[in-house]
Amino acid sequence: MDHNSNSRFMLIFNARCGSTWLMQLLNSRPGVWCEDEVFAPEHLDPQRQLASIRDFFTHPHEQTHVGFKLKVNDIADPQGLRTLADELGVRVLLLTRRNLVRRAISLYRGWALSERSGDWNLRDPDAERIGAVEIPAKNFVQRVEECIREDEALWDFGAGLSTAPVALWYEDLHASLPNEAIRIGLALGLERPYGFGEVEIRKHSPGSLDELVSNVGTLRSASEGKWWSWGFDY
Repeated sequence: MDHNSNSRFMLIFNARCGSTWLMQLLNSRPGVWCEDEVFAPEHLDPQRQLASIRDFFTHPHEQTHVGFKLKVNDIADPQGLRTLADELGVRVLLLTRRNLVRRAISLYRGWALSERSGDWNLRDPDAERIGAVEIPAKNFVQRVEECIREDEALWDFGAGLSTAPVALWYEDLHASLPNEAIRIGLALGLERPYGFGEVEIRKHSPGSLDELVSNVGTLRSASEGKWWSWGFDY
């Protein structure tokens, strides 16, 4: 297959926003392949990262739609990557999460899960979820503020593209996956832009916050008056 006939895409995301789940959903579609964070280790070397991404996109692939996922914080040269995306006609998907409270909590629970299993995600359907974790209040507020800065970096990256990116939210994917699948399918130019297959990822932070965090009252008090504190109620 001539590589020029491939449809190219990038999933640029923030941590704990469902990127691994979305990657597997994309890969459940015939003719679609989304690589994991294969370019993240190269983020300290801008030239090497851009060269590797160019090589990935300009070499032949069996699939008709090929791409990868990459955290916005792991982009070594945002302007260079935007220029490359424009040059090669790469469609960009931007993924984040509205609820900053649950996003920050998911980060702490992800670290705890990784320490236990070596994996940030629950892949084994029989694996036991971790119990409630305790989060230092000061660290929690700082972590949410970091999430806000990461979102700003995500939208700044998208704003500099010649072709408008597709904005995706974790909450919308979970609430209305069939509709979001159509949006994504149309953006990527899929022949049948609807439907995903079954995937193995399980949510490791379901349920109420009291089930996830042992000191949620302390975190709520420390977050009082913050615009994002509404996340404790959802």
